[in-house]
Amino acid sequence: MNNKFSNIMDIHEIEDSMAEVEEAKLYAIINNLFSNPEEVICFIKNTLRVSPSEYNSFERMDFSDKMIPIRTESEFRIRKHTNTQIPYFHAHDFYEIIAVIKGRCVQHIGMEKLIVIMNKGDICILPPSVSHILEKPCKSDIVLKMHIPKSIFDNARGKSEFNEYRMYNNISKQSEYFVLKLLSECDEAQVNFDTCIIHYLALLLIEISRTKEVKFNKIIADLNKYLSKNIKSAMLSQFSKSIGYSSVYVGKVIKENTGKSFTDYLTDIKMSTVVEQLINTNNTIDDIASSVGYADASGLHKQFLITYGMTPTAYRINFS
Repeated sequence: MNNKFSNIMDIHEIEDSMAEVEEAKLYAIINNLFSNPEEVICFIKNTLRVSPSEYNSFERMDFSDKMIPIRTESEFRIRKHTNTQIPYFHAHDFYEIIAVIKGRCVQHIGMEKLIVIMNKGDICILPPSVSHILEKPCKSDIVLKMHIPKSIFDNARGKSEFNEYRMYNNISKQSEYFVLKLLSECDEAQVNFDTCIIHYLALLLIEISRTKEVKFNKIIADLNKYLSKNIKSAMLSQFSKSIGYSSVYVGKVIKENTGKSFTDYLTDIKMSTVVEQLINTNNTIDDIASSVGYADASGLHKQFLITYGMTPTAYRINFS
């Protein structure tokens, strides 16, 4: 990635980190961001009891499933998913495309908040009907989010249908090129900006559609739900028994849908959970190791070093 794109994303980080928290400013932002701002403000004031001065100190905004903030957008936007943004469960009235250029992205999708881990080269498309929450990225991650109003998306999608959540692995270099061109166009906003956006978006959707889609699989959805509750003691045999299939069959389904064995997939979930705690909590390394099922910190150190090339302590110092 060249300096031009790095500079654009550095600006996004600075803009988000400098957000003011005066009451009038906060509520003005909420009015612009959501189609149900009154409900959001009421929930923040009366249920969460968060004052504007406390807002940026929150690691997560836990809205009720009965009051889901609905993001709204009238223009095409593409921005970096920055480290200073507060994760919260929400829906939107536009299409969203999430592209991982570097590192990884962890999100929870749908009312069941199923865990989805995206790695470098992955793209997902979320239609307006799907709600989700994006976890905070690490400072080394580069995750881009596109907010695409329905009218623009419909003009660009051609005959392709995107009525449900879709995930694509290992997108082509051409797809990444179109993503970065869209980022550049949004930053420069030159003549014929609207036309360029539709054409680059159309080319991106065509290129994505030629990539193998990762189909939704109920066993994988059940697996994510199982791991979120049993990360310390998860076993393939136990999970298979709980859903009524043999371990051999379930292991094959996991491999076909994730490209990984049950053990490797579990390790990915554990490492993502460790990273979240390193960045977002002050928990000790021993406590973090115990929370994901390691008997002691040495086991976590060994696996973390293999995965990230540094110790958990070094990671916390460098990226939190």
